[in-house]
Amino acid sequence: KYYYYRARQQNLAGEWSAWSAPQGPMFTGRAQGLISNVSNFPNPVDLRVNPAGTYLAYTLNSDALINIKIYDLLGYLVKELNFYAGQDGAKTGENKVLWDCNNMSGETVVKGIYLAVVEANISGQKKMQKFKIGVVR
Repeated sequence: KYYYYRARQQNLAGEWSAWSAPQGPMFTGRAQGLISNVSNFPNPVDLRVNPAGTYLAYTLNSDALINIKIYDLLGYLVKELNFYAGQDGAKTGENKVLWDCNNMSGETVVKGIYLAVVEANISGQKKMQKFKIGVVR
């Protein structure tokens, strides 16, 4: 499950501070299998509103080699992202990676549906998750 959380503190005089802004989402629990909770946000991504792109999010139950491939609907490889175990994007727990909606040539992709494949590999054990990304311009 994912929860949002807020915090505040109490000083030695017993006075409470104001609540913090909501933080999260925060995954509470251990990942089921090598990789789980694979998604992206925003989806669809509107590059006019959010030119930075979309975040690919997933949870790992241990550090793992991560390979992310993004394909167009014709099956052509558009972008590939790789992360080594222990590096940001490949650590135990929640991971969030930005795809800037550029292809391997650095050009912005055209509007449409893209297929993302996230593969986690640790000690020869592989697990793959697939999902769709919508791009609007």
